[in-house]
Amino acid sequence: MGELSREIGEKGEKLVSELLSVIGWKDFQDDESINCHAPSEHKRPSAIKDRTTHGIDIFYSSRSQLQDFTLENIILSVKYTSNPYPANPSTKFKEHLKDLAQTIECFMKSDLRAQNNEDYEMSGISRANDTGVLFWLSDHKDSDQDVVSKIYNINLDKELKFSTVHVVDNSRAAFIYNSISYIRHNFTEYDYYFHYAFSSSNYKDPDLEKYGNLFPVEYLSSTA
Repeated sequence: MGELSREIGEKGEKLVSELLSVIGWKDFQDDESINCHAPSEHKRPSAIKDRTTHGIDIFYSSRSQLQDFTLENIILSVKYTSNPYPANPSTKFKEHLKDLAQTIECFMKSDLRAQNNEDYEMSGISRANDTGVLFWLSDHKDSDQDVVSKIYNINLDKELKFSTVHVVDNSRAAFIYNSISYIRHNFTEYDYYFHYAFSSSNYKDPDLEKYGNLFPVEYLSSTA
């Protein structure tokens, strides 16, 4: 059973990696480990000892195109299963969210964040967002593909410390991947770009573009 779980997990990360390449998220880091800064609070329910580390499936960072002078630190958690989504997904989703939220909490105090932010110091960036992305994917052919619509209004644990988490299920991942793939394969003589809508949040930064090859993390939740 442990070997099967490992193979399923590896397949999920591979699929997510392929999707990230389609949306322009290149040069990401995978399988990162950071220290846990709340060992007893973050201890797993079944664990005997306090927690010492958190694993980050994928970490990606880039300059935001939708917010002025802002760095986006994106912590991705990949949950991939051979089983269908639960008929009532709230409980399992809360487990996944709690794990990711606690990882984000400790990431904010990590050497990985400090070093990454330092790399952007001379680029005019003055703030950083630490954003979570939960890829919850199922390989089951009979699974309900749209799980996001069933969890959007659940009550979350108020003790969790995070600002934003975007959730990508089978339906959303397929929509993004298939839409871009269609354009790439049917209009090969053209380049394709993502449009960056201007608003009160991104009109002061002179280095922002109107369009580009990078898919903003905010768009993961605005397409379905």
